[in-house]
Amino acid sequence: MALVILGKTLCSICRLPLMMDDKIVSFSPFVANRRDPLFQFSDAAFHQACFARNPLAEAALRRSEEVRVRGAPGSRPCEVCGQQIKDPDEYFGVGFLTDDPASPVFGFNYLQFHRTHFSQWERAREFRRLMEAFLSSDGSEGPFITFDPFPHWVVPV
Repeated sequence: MALVILGKTLCSICRLPLMMDDKIVSFSPFVANRRDPLFQFSDAAFHQACFARNPLAEAALRRSEEVRVRGAPGSRPCEVCGQQIKDPDEYFGVGFLTDDPASPVFGFNYLQFHRTHFSQWERAREFRRLMEAFLSSDGSEGPFITFDPFPHWVVPV
């Protein structure tokens, strides 16, 4: 969840402080792509009334819950071996990429791998090619993936 310090943290919509008596809605960082319309909700907090007036509020709630459920411990089967990924150092999760079914990376949403199994996946080369194109396109701004030799996300500074 977003860190909220009452009286100091500002509502991400109206920019007024969130106070003790306010009803507050907050989100974990559930959207990585800064160009995604729902990025405005990621790792942010709001007055409940401000949030409710936003036309994307329901979509933000749905996506946040989807991300939480799909990436939760116990819901992390490796795409290659089918076993649960228990060691966080072995975990590589794609997460949410796009809600556009016509996008070449749509089918990669929420895939998860043991990092050391990724190269055994029959679509590893296709994934790398399509992800590099997607992440360098105008539709994406944010973390990128490096493959050295195992995939991992890198947040630009």
